[in-house]
Amino acid sequence: MARYKQSQWNIIIKREIESGFSRGETSVVIRCKEILLRHQPEVYPGGSHQAPMVSKAIWNNMRPSDRVINRPASGFGPSLTVSFRDSSWFKDRSCLGR
Repeated sequence: MARYKQSQWNIIIKREIESGFSRGETSVVIRCKEILLRHQPEVYPGGSHQAPMVSKAIWNNMRPSDRVINRPASGFGPSLTVSFRDSSWFKDRSCLGR
């Protein structure tokens, strides 16, 4: 089972956002549940998934122009969905860990 550290989730989310903008999208929608299914298919759904850490990585990457589409009551969970609209962050490639 793949278990990631918070810093790894931050990089995964940054790469997902960068991928969307590099395809020419004007906004990139990130859903916590889809990230879990892609990166932890063997444990999601289930009790040992890392939805809180993925959610934190999504929150960590938000800019003022981004907006929350769906937010669980706690703010951290599989239903968290955010539309990233500010592509300026990805011009700083040093934050991608590459």
